[in-house]
Amino acid sequence: MVFRYLTLIWFFGVYILNCTPIPFEQDEDDPRWYPGMVKIKSSGQSFQQGWNNAQASPDEKPGMVSSFTYNYWIDTTEVTQKQYFELSGRKPVSDTSRYGTGDNFPVYNITWFDAVLFCNARSRVENLDTVYSYTGRRSNASGMTFDLTGMNCDYTCDGFRLPTEAEWEYAARGADSIDSVQADYIAWYSANASNRSHEVAKKCPNTYGVYDLAGNVFEWTNDWKGFYNGKAIVNSLGAPQSNYENEKVIKGGAFNYSLAFLRPSSRSATYATAVSAASEFVGFRCVRARFGVGHYIGIEHTEINANSVMIKAGRNEIQSFIGTPEVKLVLVNVTNTMRTLCYIDFGRTFTAI
Repeated sequence: MVFRYLTLIWFFGVYILNCTPIPFEQDEDDPRWYPGMVKIKSSGQSFQQGWNNAQASPDEKPGMVSSFTYNYWIDTTEVTQKQYFELSGRKPVSDTSRYGTGDNFPVYNITWFDAVLFCNARSRVENLDTVYSYTGRRSNASGMTFDLTGMNCDYTCDGFRLPTEAEWEYAARGADSIDSVQADYIAWYSANASNRSHEVAKKCPNTYGVYDLAGNVFEWTNDWKGFYNGKAIVNSLGAPQSNYENEKVIKGGAFNYSLAFLRPSSRSATYATAVSAASEFVGFRCVRARFGVGHYIGIEHTEINANSVMIKAGRNEIQSFIGTPEVKLVLVNVTNTMRTLCYIDFGRTFTAI
């Protein structure tokens, strides 16, 4: 009898020591594989990207039918200051920032390049292929990255990246316009945010379960900004190359912007958002998806008559004259068909340090 008990003890001891959990098979619908994200079932779906309403900005027109051949996953919240620090080791938001600081506040004061590097770091942590490749990096003394040379984005990789404008806008859709009653429930913006960001997920989510797509901070997308031409497109990748501003599309509005910028179709802030710019009202979230074939938005060939301007004062002269180099010179370029707001920012330099 004693021998039988010892045998049973030995048997179960060996079983326990050698027993390993049975791993669950990866299922693209299983959220355990995508913590903090929700699946957007976009494959075979289409929507009107942009807006043709009279209230729309010129860069939102003409709207176009945009469709997908794939599904994608998107973060339920904007990347937080804690998440950014844990992966990058860098704190772009100072502890004394008046625009919102804390673990669960959205990260800001980051360039598009900073956001791209975070996506790659997140992919490596998850043992996924990195989507972005580059040959060189230039950053300043604080660690802010203002250039990645030889940049390439491989949409066939199953890693993290920034959303295309189409992915972002499709996830945010629900209504072309948002009134002030709706906005108070879903968004932090100029009417209720007290000129600062707030902790993520404190407002109501949209129908997909995604928070803060309207308000809090603008969000970087992967796309170069270009004009729409109204033609239907499948798997949109934005413009094929940068405009003269090196401008990426930002979406969603922010705590210091008005109701009009909360529209899903809105594509920018007041000024162009250059790829190397960083501000207190722009952050980001990640997506995970891969697809084989995408298409760029066509560009209408329109003749633009530029008015030349010669600037004879530099950063040092500006500082000597008014006591600070933190100055923007704003100009309006007037042609027969349009008025374009332009500016020169004397406060920004992007020299490698």
